[in-house]
Amino acid sequence: MPQDTQILRSATLTEELTERLCDALARTAADSGGVVLSERKLAEAHGVSRTTVRRALGRLVAQGRLMSVPRRGYQLVRPRVELKTGVVALIRRRVKLPKGGTVFQANLLNGLRKATAKTGRDLLLIGREDSDAANIVRHLRERSVIGAIMDCDDVALAKGLRSGGIPVVLVDEADPEMESVLQDNFGGAHLATGELIAKGHRRIACLLRRPLRKQWLVHYRERLGGYLAAMSEAGLPVHEQWLIGPLSGVAPGRALVEVSSEADGPTAAVVLWSELLTEVGAALRAAKRNVELNVWWGGAPQGRDAWRSAFPELPVPDGVAWNVDELARRALERLEDLCHEPNRAPARTQIPVYAIRGDAGSSTK
Repeated sequence: MPQDTQILRSATLTEELTERLCDALARTAADSGGVVLSERKLAEAHGVSRTTVRRALGRLVAQGRLMSVPRRGYQLVRPRVELKTGVVALIRRRVKLPKGGTVFQANLLNGLRKATAKTGRDLLLIGREDSDAANIVRHLRERSVIGAIMDCDDVALAKGLRSGGIPVVLVDEADPEMESVLQDNFGGAHLATGELIAKGHRRIACLLRRPLRKQWLVHYRERLGGYLAAMSEAGLPVHEQWLIGPLSGVAPGRALVEVSSEADGPTAAVVLWSELLTEVGAALRAAKRNVELNVWWGGAPQGRDAWRSAFPELPVPDGVAWNVDELARRALERLEDLCHEPNRAPARTQIPVYAIRGDAGSSTK
């Protein structure tokens, strides 16, 4: 057969219907949530069998033009337009971190710098300071900001920005009315407690930070829940005096020394806020108590180096941590989702927590 020839065949009925549906979809004014006709109605409209319709729709689903919605029909999918330009704001309490600023805040800023750079965006750092929502909205609009990521424990401000038309994603906190990205508090506390149980400990205390701010309640409740669940699953007892921090006026390290000195006191403890570590380490060193810890290193695992420097005579505890770069990346993704779908229902995204080793050894009691 000569090379400049080709075999022609007639288009099948399925192919013809697929082309007709493509033309119809291109002309439709339905938005990304519009449900198109059902298989039965399409078969009646085009005078073909439902089998032919199903095949044509299957091809459109495979091409990414439609999405099957069980018991409803098929949903039109618009090609996603990526936001390759624009400014993203990071809002925190102050632009310049105070002397007591956390390592996590610095890590979050670096993580967002990397995440925004990959998408060709600029990152604008804004301090909450004494500005109200209206002033911040005005400032963001002047700088052509597409949305804001907030790390300042101020849900009221976040809702004010949203009311002003600024898409907002909370990080390291949660509210049922706001889009949020944070670590898996329950899973992390469950993992930390489970690590001590796996080492053979049967009497384990839990050190928590008093939830002075309403925004901390999510962290407090879920971390306490993870500890209690792990103890319950293992059939281990929990005594009220082993829950150190939220109700006691005594410093957590001192309280741990006191309860662990009792004959049937805890031999280990989960410290579920890294801010407690300095006082806990000092108390254990002064009392020469051998209480094995598992620590919430969180988004700043560099805290192990600070512990090693401050308490060289104590082993660096094992603990749990999570990746701040992952949190920054997911927060930016959620912000982009909000820009595309401003009326979407708020969702909560959790960053997984993983075990991280110190040099506490594997002593069991």
